[in-house]
Amino acid sequence: MPTTPAFVDTNVLLYAASTNPSEADKRDAARAILVAGDYGFSVQVAQEFFVNATGKLKPPLSSADAMQFLQEILPAEVVGLDFALF
Repeated sequence: MPTTPAFVDTNVLLYAASTNPSEADKRDAARAILVAGDYGFSVQVAQEFFVNATGKLKPPLSSADAMQFLQEILPAEVVGLDFALF
């Protein structure tokens, strides 16, 4: 039976990339989702992650680190935006 990949939103990516000690539980939960695999996200989610990771995370990631993170977790599927997601 085929499975449907989980759609990962921006917050999952931001928590997974966070180095803030106060977000350790959320970071661990987000990383567990990514390690489990079988997920996808949209280009919009990747863009939102980059903007927020390099500007709003405390401490923020450098542009190079944010790009490296995205490349390392590149999902099996980049989901197109359409009404099927709603």
